[in-house]
Amino acid sequence: MIIAILSFYNEEKKIGKCLDSICPVVDKVIAIDGMTCDTQFRDRCFFEIPKLMPFSTDSSKDIILEKSLDYNIKLIYPRRIGNTYIPWYHQNEKRNIGVAEAGIGDWCFQVDADEQLMGKTETLREQLELAKEDSIKIVVKRPYPPNDDYSSPKFYRKREGMHFCRNHFSMVDGKHNDMTSARGILSDIYIWHESDVRQ
Repeated sequence: MIIAILSFYNEEKKIGKCLDSICPVVDKVIAIDGMTCDTQFRDRCFFEIPKLMPFSTDSSKDIILEKSLDYNIKLIYPRRIGNTYIPWYHQNEKRNIGVAEAGIGDWCFQVDADEQLMGKTETLREQLELAKEDSIKIVVKRPYPPNDDYSSPKFYRKREGMHFCRNHFSMVDGKHNDMTSARGILSDIYIWHESDVRQ
C-alpha cells in the first residue's frame, strides 16, 4: 500500500490541488491538521497559545471532508486535553502519526499541502514495487527563487520502529539507521512546490 502523510495548517488555497494530485495514485491519505510550535511560532508559541487556535480555522477541513467522499482520507486533529487543544511540538510529531497508521512494508509518502505530485504519476506504484531501496527520492521543482530543482527523500518503505526524528529531514528505522540517504529516485514524476508563491 501507499500511504500519503499530509501535514497542513490553514492551506485552503492549496490543499485541494494537492489532494487532487495524490489521491488517485495512493491507497490512503492521513491528513494531520494543526500548527506546530517549531515552524510556526517557535519559542513564542507557549506564550501565545491562549490567543491562537492550534487547528485550521479556514476551509481546509471542509475541502478534505468533501474529497473524502470519493477517496480514502483520514483526518486527524491536534491533541486535546480537557477542553484545550494542544499544538504539535514539531512537524515530525505530526508525520509520525501517519507513519503509525501504515503497516510494515507499506510505502509512506511524506507530502505537504503546498506540494503537488506531477508527471507520469500513473507509474508510481510500479516504480515503488520494483524499488530495491527502502527510501526513494523525488525531484522537487519550485517556481520561486532560486528556481532550482533538487531531489528529496519523500517515499519510505515502513520498517519496524521507523519514525521521523526531530531533525526535519531525518528518518530512522528501529535500529536508528539513517533512512534519508536515499539512492533510488523516481523517473518522470516530480513534486511541484508552491510554497511562497504569491496568490
